[in-house]
Amino acid sequence: MTAKNDAQLIETITLLILVNIQSLQCGVLSIDLMIDQVREPSLKKGLQMFVNDRDDENIKDTLNEDLYLKDDCQNLVVEGVCMLA
Repeated sequence: MTAKNDAQLIETITLLILVNIQSLQCGVLSIDLMIDQVREPSLKKGLQMFVNDRDDENIKDTLNEDLYLKDDCQNLVVEGVCMLA
C-alpha cells in the first residue's frame, strides 16, 4: 500500500466518522450539506442513498455494481455507508 492509498483510507475513515456523528446528533438529513464536499464519487453516491433512506443491502448492491476495480478504500466506502444505513 502506498502513502497516497494510506492517506485516502484515513480521509475516508475520518469522513465516515464525522458523518456518523453528524447524523446521530442532528439527524440523517443534516448530512446532506456535507455530501457536496465529498470528492470520492462512490462515497458521495452511497451517502446520498443513505440520506434518501435506502436500506443497507440496496446501497451495497448498487455500489458494488459501480465498482470495477476493488481496492481497500472502495471496500471501506461500501462497508462504511452500509454501517451508517
